[in-house]
Amino acid sequence: EKMVAMGQMAAGVAHEIANPLANIDSMLQLAERHPDRMTTDKLSLLRRQAARIRQILSQLTNFAHPTDMHWETMSIIDLVETGLAMVRFNRSHRDVLIERDYAATPCLLHIQPHAMQQVLINLLINAIDAISNRPDPKLIVSTRCVGSECHICITDNGMGIESEHKNHIFEPFFTTRPVGKGTGLGLAISYSLVHKQGGRIEADSTPGKGTTMTIILPKSSPQSPANPL
Repeated sequence: EKMVAMGQMAAGVAHEIANPLANIDSMLQLAERHPDRMTTDKLSLLRRQAARIRQILSQLTNFAHPTDMHWETMSIIDLVETGLAMVRFNRSHRDVLIERDYAATPCLLHIQPHAMQQVLINLLINAIDAISNRPDPKLIVSTRCVGSECHICITDNGMGIESEHKNHIFEPFFTTRPVGKGTGLGLAISYSLVHKQGGRIEADSTPGKGTTMTIILPKSSPQSPANPL
């Protein structure tokens, strides 16, 4: 399922890397023609473009092959922004209006970041797919602090989930996509990963109007789990 997500983001990754590579190539051509014009500022620009490529590749590598499934205390907003940064590689994302609605009250989570990033990316890609044929595709990503819990809501204005499917969406291999367009494992895996963080996922959908997927996680506390799965 992770490889499916990476495949969907591959074209966007190529585009993101192409821009700094073009800048580097232009600067090197300038250096060949006019070596005396390679100032310190231009060399700094080259280094920034190379650093940008390294960052993109690092994001992709960490998502595909996380080296560590450690527990970490982090801001809910930082978690969401990391997921959104990865999803920008999805070419379908370009036409989507994404609104952020973050709670003013800080909310800390004690989680395994790589696991939760996989969940967020899966839910975001699902939402983008759901609105791919809409004339005004829109996502609202919001956070809320509710008692001892932190909520992350991803709301799309797609066609929604039919009532007969609602009770099955978290079942392994269940999918409404055409053959070859999905494994039917994404939501089942996401459900399991969130459950292992001490949380849950809830779905609220109205056919013809859209869907809200809500990740509910316990707030960080001194008693938060510290042992790996």
